[in-house]
Amino acid sequence: MRKWRRTHLTDERRQWAQLTRRTHKHAGKKVSITVEELLELLGDSCPICESRFVFHARGKEKIYSPTADRIDNNGPLSIKNTQVICLLCNTRKGSKEVS
Repeated sequence: MRKWRRTHLTDERRQWAQLTRRTHKHAGKKVSITVEELLELLGDSCPICESRFVFHARGKEKIYSPTADRIDNNGPLSIKNTQVICLLCNTRKGSKEVS
């Protein structure tokens, strides 16, 4: 893989993690997870449906964007209470608790 592509992939993941933390904080959620911890949880695909994550997606592909899901919706966004799943699975899950 070329250096630019490797750096670009790393950058888009870091941008996602930073935006995720900021969005949850602005929504009034308690956030105790770090960017690095979110990056550790972020795989290449959704652990529920196994679809590959798509970053900066538009249109129909947006459903495969990674989202930080709080396992216990009453709990904080923390390393023990967060899983990274695609938008489609997170939407289907709603407020149900799934591990």
